[in-house]
Amino acid sequence: MSTPIPADGRWAVEAAENPVRRDSHGSGDSRRLAAGRARHTIGGVLEDVVMLLVVVLLVPLAILLVGMPVVLLVRVLLEIAHRM
Repeated sequence: MSTPIPADGRWAVEAAENPVRRDSHGSGDSRRLAAGRARHTIGGVLEDVVMLLVVVLLVPLAILLVGMPVVLLVRVLLEIAHRM
């Protein structure tokens, strides 16, 4: 269990003396950010490829699952009509 830092004002002074600028990045930070974006882009492309494969494989399966009962029903109705 951690103990809280005493509020003696020392930490507030140090934070005020050394403000953090969010808009400035060193060259090391820029390279890390670019590498992170590249990984994110590669991950996005892989995700898109996997989704495309899933859709390509599942659409024909869905057509078969929905279409097969319809084809069988039409075939039965044609057979009944042919016997009349």
